Amino acid sequence: MRTLEESRSQAAARAEEVGGDLGGL
Repeated sequence: MRTLEESRSQAAARAEEVGGDLGGL
């Protein structure tokens, strides 16, 4: 399993893509 930092890194990357549609979460 990846470390928590890795998970946050990937989550942040997805958040940026999805955040654009949500108006910057």
